[in-house]
Amino acid sequence: MTSEAAFPNYSLEFEVTNYTTGAYMESMDLTGLWHFQPDLTGEGEDAGYGDKDFNADLWRGVQLPVDFETCHPSLEAYEGGAWFRRTVCLPETWRGSRVILHFEGVYARMKVWVNGHYAGEGSIPYLPLDFEIQDFIEPGDGTMLAVWVDNTRLPGEVPGMQRGWRTFGGILREISLVATDSLFLEQITTTAEPSDAGGMLSVRTVIRNQHRTTKTALISLALYDTSGELCAQVNLEVADIASGTSQRIATEIVAAGALLWSPKTPNLYTLDIVLQAGEFILEKRSLRVGFRRIEVRQDRLFLNGAPIILTGFNRHEDSITRNMCVDLESARLDFKEMKDAGANFVRLCHYPHHPGEVDLCDALGLLVMDEIPLYWWDGLAEGEEACARKLQAAKNQLASLIRRDRNHSSVIFWSVSNETDEDRPEVAAGNAALVRLAKELDPSRLAVHVSNHWQQEAHFDDDDVVCVNGYPSWWEHIIQHNSGFTAADGAQSWRNALEKLHARYPDKPILVAEFG
Repeated sequence: MTSEAAFPNYSLEFEVTNYTTGAYMESMDLTGLWHFQPDLTGEGEDAGYGDKDFNADLWRGVQLPVDFETCHPSLEAYEGGAWFRRTVCLPETWRGSRVILHFEGVYARMKVWVNGHYAGEGSIPYLPLDFEIQDFIEPGDGTMLAVWVDNTRLPGEVPGMQRGWRTFGGILREISLVATDSLFLEQITTTAEPSDAGGMLSVRTVIRNQHRTTKTALISLALYDTSGELCAQVNLEVADIASGTSQRIATEIVAAGALLWSPKTPNLYTLDIVLQAGEFILEKRSLRVGFRRIEVRQDRLFLNGAPIILTGFNRHEDSITRNMCVDLESARLDFKEMKDAGANFVRLCHYPHHPGEVDLCDALGLLVMDEIPLYWWDGLAEGEEACARKLQAAKNQLASLIRRDRNHSSVIFWSVSNETDEDRPEVAAGNAALVRLAKELDPSRLAVHVSNHWQQEAHFDDDDVVCVNGYPSWWEHIIQHNSGFTAADGAQSWRNALEKLHARYPDKPILVAEFG
């Protein structure tokens, strides 16, 4: 069984360690030494690379997380498939448990074998995937894991054939095994906003029962303020959860006199969620939440009822030492320098970054634009079938990104695409459909796409904020070879174009997302 991962935020104080699951769930960190073998001809599956008894002793040893290029110098700019294998010993205490093989982020598509059994596949770049593997393991004995990863560009995928960054293939983020009870928390969604009393925290949880019998559960919610003092607590009994079903529970918690979250005062509260069955604690999760509200009023952006102007940077997840593998220390230093420069905003372009980066933004006080990698989409130019598959892939990735980052106070924008060919009707319609989907999935945030066709084809009717890219100086100097074009000319070009755009959308704020 494969599913999009539903684990909560990372826990950190300006530092992120390894993936944490909760005090009453056992986990095994699988980062570290694996065997690696490129599969240039695609013969690995037929050759038995996923078989339990295949001898991989002659494969190269690599340290995960890792990209293909780091595995061997000859793989620079490599596009294709590769295999990773490792054998682990699972504790006897995991017998009878639900066991998840958790990937925090892979590029771009993958297949998994456990003890020679095919366990599933997924194609959702940079975002979490879970594989239920309890049917394929024998605790106490060695468990063989084989993972095939491929970063070949294919039509109909996202990003697919079009992308404006170096798409390093590999297992780019953490990988772990997690053992839980068969009664477990499937999803936790929070909305924390200011209220007359101080703060209102809405919590929605989904409990899944994979036992063979009906179960009753107890959910306990405890909210702690910025100093660690308990400020609210709620206990809820959830009866008669039938076997093989999920049950949704919604409640609200009032935080009297809550301190609000903002770039200047990034106050974070802690929400502990405990799942019990009778006297037994099955699961405990901790989330950090910040009370804040982002909204548009006429042509202005408001945070917590006060107007705000966004000033900031774009950032790629690109490390001088780790390529696109997780490097949260570099991210922390970048974010700190942004704050020191006076920024209050960062666009995590052009794909989902590691969730630890969003945690850092929560703690440091940087507003965030999250983005999926729908980039330079040219619609039917790839063919009708590929166009439809690409739009569906974008919808899947958008839903997964929102599911992952929905509880982060720093995230204020869901961006559904960048620089797509909006002169094509199917692309403009696709962008609009994605913006509407983001609003449906999360009405508490702003939904946008980022356009570089806005001067010829402006399609922002569904967007909350008009987001544009423009490079007049680059165009004049590099493309037109106009050495006489000055910075003042560039500024006037922007001024004229934005005045026309504002006249067309007088009730929407405008954000210049890229310029040059």
